Amino acid sequence: MADIEKHGKKKRPQVQDYPLWQLEKIAQEALTGADDCLQKYRVDIEKLIENKYKLLIDVHYGLQQKFGVMAYMLTHGNRLFIDDKLIDDPRLAKRYRFTLAEELAHFIIHRELYKECNTVDERIQMELSLTRQEQWFLETNAKALASAILIPKSLIERRVEQLISDTDKDPQHTSSIINILSHDFDVNPTAIRRRLINLGYRKRSNLRLME
Repeated sequence: MADIEKHGKKKRPQVQDYPLWQLEKIAQEALTGADDCLQKYRVDIEKLIENKYKLLIDVHYGLQQKFGVMAYMLTHGNRLFIDDKLIDDPRLAKRYRFTLAEELAHFIIHRELYKECNTVDERIQMELSLTRQEQWFLETNAKALASAILIPKSLIERRVEQLISDTDKDPQHTSSIINILSHDFDVNPTAIRRRLINLGYRKRSNLRLME
């Protein structure tokens, strides 16, 4: 009865703030046994979602226009919905991949929070009921986990060291490091910068992350 409120409603699970080291561990577990989803540096996020987590990726036409969101996940039926424009526009391919990874992150660490949501409207209302701090935890943790899944720690560290070595030989090479990593991992430069900063590369004097 500890999880029952006075009015008979179940208390919703608290939104936990995960430390970065724990999100790294969760990302490693997510990729364990999924070698077929790795193409050199690029993680095939669709295959990971569908094959390992058995989630169906579906299109929700007009999702962003109607509800103001680009994607949502429902644990009921194990379905992940994406706005049609995000799927159809090749210019948004990197954003599409990150959005999928972010929804997978919600599925992995926020499944209990969303399990009573059966529609996109119910999900939105649940999120609006959270405190500002809880909303911050919800989004920042999901984004950090999505980055850790799409940009595995061991792979980017190895690739960065290789690129830094190339830079030492040719200083003009430095300014293109972010773009090279963005291409290698098939994510936006912003995601690369955020990932490198989370891994402590901001302190590296020979890697100008903000260029």
